[in-house]
Amino acid sequence: MRKLLECVVRDNEKLLECVVRDNEKLLECVVRDNKKLLECVVRDNEKLLECVVRDNEKLLECVVRDNEKLLECVVRDNEKLLECVVRDNEKLLECVVRDNKKLCWMRDNEKLLECVVRDNEKLLECVVRDNEKLLECVVRDNEKLLECVVRDNEKLLECVVRDNEKLLESDNKVTVHFFNRDGEKITVKGSPGDSLLDLVLNEDLDFDGFGACEGTLACSTCHLIFEEETYKSLGPIADEEMDMLDLAYGLSDTSRLGCQVCLTKQMEGMVARVPESVADIRQSQDGS
Repeated sequence: MRKLLECVVRDNEKLLECVVRDNEKLLECVVRDNKKLLECVVRDNEKLLECVVRDNEKLLECVVRDNEKLLECVVRDNEKLLECVVRDNEKLLECVVRDNKKLCWMRDNEKLLECVVRDNEKLLECVVRDNEKLLECVVRDNEKLLECVVRDNEKLLECVVRDNEKLLESDNKVTVHFFNRDGEKITVKGSPGDSLLDLVLNEDLDFDGFGACEGTLACSTCHLIFEEETYKSLGPIADEEMDMLDLAYGLSDTSRLGCQVCLTKQMEGMVARVPESVADIRQSQDGS
């Protein structure tokens, strides 16, 4: 009996060493894959932000250039208008002086000159007022345009962040193909660390009687059959799980309980078949 116990202890120690070594390799692979994925996401985000900044700079340059052209046109038109006013006034004054020399009505000329000066002052005030209104409209329109650009950029950045979060979530999922009792193929995605029972419950898959004990190792209703290569990668079976598997319907060499199989990235695309029937030991115990 002592030799038998020593053999069992030695075998268990070897088994634990294998499990620890496999887990270390698995963790190294997961960390390396996550680093590569994050580097790709960061690189893509930097490129996108550079494009957004470059487009905004071009848009602002276009706005500034258009405003400068508009102001140049306003100034040029005003200069032309003032030249025309001055030229017309000079002609009018020449005519008035000439007529005054002929008629010698100096008093009337003074009144006329006062009216001309007064009219010119009013005209200049109107020109200045109109120019101020025009400049206010230009400034207000530019402020609205800049607000729209900033708002659109904020929405674009929110969409980029949201898309990146969705990309990270989808890349961190594991795809599993279930074959139901009637042969129907059902493909779902789960998070690493979730058991296959969690995946069935979370996706609300209609497997009759599946997981009746809710993963407490009190039944064999989450019995699944795997492909041989997949089965070998699932790791050792605990004695409690083996005891429940002995009571499962349609037991095979590659059978496991779904509540004891947790997802890893290495299980991507694995296939799990649901047996044609289910045996719940708790129901037989209740009937007896």
